[in-house]
Amino acid sequence: MYHYVRNNEEYDYDCYCRRITEFESQVDFLRKRSDIIDPKDIDKVNYFLKNDSVSGYILSFDDGYKDHLYCAKYLESIDSNGVFFPSLVSTNGDLLEVNGIHILIGLRNIKQSEILDFVIQAVKDNDYLIKKNGEVINIDDYFSIEHENRHDKNDSVIFIKRLLQKDIVGLENRKKIINEGLNTFYNQKENDIARNLYLSKVELIKMREMGMLIGSHGLTHRWLNTLSYEEQFNEIVNSFIEFEKLNIYISGLPKVFCYPYGVYDENTLKICNEARISYSFTDDLNNCGITIKDKSHSNYMYQLSRWDTNDYWNSEWRRPKQHNAKF
Repeated sequence: MYHYVRNNEEYDYDCYCRRITEFESQVDFLRKRSDIIDPKDIDKVNYFLKNDSVSGYILSFDDGYKDHLYCAKYLESIDSNGVFFPSLVSTNGDLLEVNGIHILIGLRNIKQSEILDFVIQAVKDNDYLIKKNGEVINIDDYFSIEHENRHDKNDSVIFIKRLLQKDIVGLENRKKIINEGLNTFYNQKENDIARNLYLSKVELIKMREMGMLIGSHGLTHRWLNTLSYEEQFNEIVNSFIEFEKLNIYISGLPKVFCYPYGVYDENTLKICNEARISYSFTDDLNNCGITIKDKSHSNYMYQLSRWDTNDYWNSEWRRPKQHNAKF
């Protein structure tokens, strides 16, 4: 699983990423170790999933960043490919909240505690409510419940993510705070950031023509386990319909879905079955509330976990840290 693949010093903010040389060395390691599987080859995918004695790897790329155009070109140059997961809203030029948050917490020379104080003040100024453990509360009660030090760097980041991803009630309220924060601290508008951050429709079509599989990350990159059945159906099924209209996805190719934030529920699995999704990716089965390890189970193909390539990598030796990674 890849997200950003870039050299941070070439950008205005830092993010959790793989450097370009690290990406290349990881791919080289995997090619020498085993097969990099074509994600369009369902028979081969099934073969490796059902045989514990052999290893194969699918390279997957989330969120549709422009970084991934380089990745696709590199994979094509070595006769390999991967599956790429954009969201429709980012393809249409809207900034995903998750990326707005990444920028805010990654800005240099600005303390994360300053960002958190800005978020708290915005919540108070607008009388926004917070939802904690299913209960709607105000911002002061929210912090009185928590025991972490919100002025600690790491805790500030945790609180910023929690509040702006889901704890502030109302998607539009969260988006408003993110956009105001970007204007205040980054001095850039949402559409300008999105245009420079995400793959365009033309670039995605070009990648598909290079042999890459374009899957879906949903229409709006929302937490599926917080949505109704109907809302999830729209996010999953209609995303493929819209991508097909744009010529990004071609009918007849495997439908591969990646759950935003890695989360899902029983409704998600039911919809994947009904929509005949070929297979779906999460992040870690143990964090999703549903664990199915039986490969004969009908929902197994909709709960495939992935190794995050940001973890367990020793750049000096260009290989996984052996005590953590299972290779």
